[in-house]
Amino acid sequence: MNFLPGEVEGQSLKLGGTAVSLGGRMPPGPVDVAIRPEDLVLGEEPLEPSITLPGHVEKTTFLGREATSFIRTELGHLTASLARVSRDNLARTGIDTAVHLPLSRIKVFGKDGNKMEPEAA
Repeated sequence: MNFLPGEVEGQSLKLGGTAVSLGGRMPPGPVDVAIRPEDLVLGEEPLEPSITLPGHVEKTTFLGREATSFIRTELGHLTASLARVSRDNLARTGIDTAVHLPLSRIKVFGKDGNKMEPEAA
């Protein structure tokens, strides 16, 4: 699981320089944003609403039909698990890439470790 620091303000979640609507209110303050490695999308335009961070691929390990990429972002390091890759389309070590976190796949946790859900405004 990947964890990045975020901030809740009203009905918005701020992650780096990006703010997105939560669809409801959460208690304000610092939070941890979690996403599974297999849910990250690298490079290509995401198919659903996402938070996008600039990243740098520090290492990619090719594992046959799968690959694992280790990516440095302004907020911390992320691990991406990529399925059905070939040597031609995997994220190469040393490149800069966009890292997309689909909103439907992120989880928000308070600093007490409890999962937070938006409440109707």
